[in-house]
Amino acid sequence: SPAMMQGQRPTPPWVIYQQIKQSFDVVDISMEAPTIDPKIVKVLLVFHPAGITPEAEFSIDQYLLNGGTVVACLDAYSAVAKMMGPGNPMMGQPETPTTSTLPTLLPAWGVSFESAKVLGDSSLATKLGGDRLGLAVLTVNKKSMPQKDNVITKDLESVTMFLPGAFSVTGGAGVTANSLLKSSTNSAFVDVLKASQFDPSLMNTFRPGGKAYDLVTHLSGTFKTAFPDGKPKPKDAAATPKETKDEPAKTYLKESTTPSNVFLVADIDAFYDRFAYNIQNFGGTQMASPSNGNASLLFNIMDQAVGSKHLIGSRSRSAIRRPFTVVQQMEADFNQTIGTKIEEFQQKQKIAQQKLSDLQAQKSRGNELKLSPEQEAEISKLRKEQVEYSKLIREQEKDLRRQKDKLAGNITLLNVAAMPSLVIIIGLLLFIQRRRATRAR
Repeated sequence: SPAMMQGQRPTPPWVIYQQIKQSFDVVDISMEAPTIDPKIVKVLLVFHPAGITPEAEFSIDQYLLNGGTVVACLDAYSAVAKMMGPGNPMMGQPETPTTSTLPTLLPAWGVSFESAKVLGDSSLATKLGGDRLGLAVLTVNKKSMPQKDNVITKDLESVTMFLPGAFSVTGGAGVTANSLLKSSTNSAFVDVLKASQFDPSLMNTFRPGGKAYDLVTHLSGTFKTAFPDGKPKPKDAAATPKETKDEPAKTYLKESTTPSNVFLVADIDAFYDRFAYNIQNFGGTQMASPSNGNASLLFNIMDQAVGSKHLIGSRSRSAIRRPFTVVQQMEADFNQTIGTKIEEFQQKQKIAQQKLSDLQAQKSRGNELKLSPEQEAEISKLRKEQVEYSKLIREQEKDLRRQKDKLAGNITLLNVAAMPSLVIIIGLLLFIQRRRATRAR
């Protein structure tokens, strides 16, 4: 069950937030939450944590060290936050700072994040129509996805990022870093104001630095705390009750109790309605379809984060290790049983949308489309079917993950038991051989 750290309740939420709530059991967590239990919160989605406090970072730190999984979406400059104008932009709350980072956690994880400038890339720059050029609007294609067989990116054609920041990752002892989306070497940081004006002349003064930066990265392993001195004291220390001598001092984790995972994304605007979806209104009913791979990227990360930690990234290692043939068969069976139903629904959805488009085309421009009760019933039926099929697919996926976890546990048990058993067998064989040799003498 993923959770999202944020301030107030969402009104109105982005489309992707609505879809996340349909697909997962979501609990909104306040920035003031003192502790986060990974047994309850399997994944913590930290979305644009502008102005995050040391206390909130400490809660994330302890959650991660206790085996939790963190998905953090940060931004060097959020055009959506600027446009909406206190609150989390994903939930439609206005007047949010345009920049967000994790100032204490990132350095402890071996990551630096440029939050004062945005990343421009002459190889990935996007033409925006007319003579406008988005030097810092990056269309990230297959060539910029280093993990070709990773389940998160292998089916993505492209991802578009809007005025993103970028990560430089060195990692740390016990932590492995895998870049999922990367810029080209024809990239460099540029001024936010100039980049946001989409002036093509900016290309004339642009000087690439010859270095590629991470736009999305995955950290895994055993992390050390970013707070070696313990929990930070709040600024308003007078308002916090002092510990008495009789009260034992609380102990906090200094390093991971189990391997953990962190996914970092250098942009939040990529998931905004206008930048991630094509949205059509049919008689007051809103229908959204992905316009690129942006939404799929976040959903793929969430799926992997919620799924088994034993199998995260397993496909990316298939080139140097034997594939999980049993797991592949599970997935093939899953696709066989559920694929037909998905195709049936998609076909029905396509037919219904075509009918509605034809009706709308018959009306003159500027007039609102009025639907008959039968047409409204058809839309209502379609939306209900969409929810039901989504639930069915998620249940099937959960069952598949449970089977994978069971298989991974059996493999682990077999590996643990096999080596001692092999040593014992070899020892017995040597003992018998020596005993026979002694008798022969």
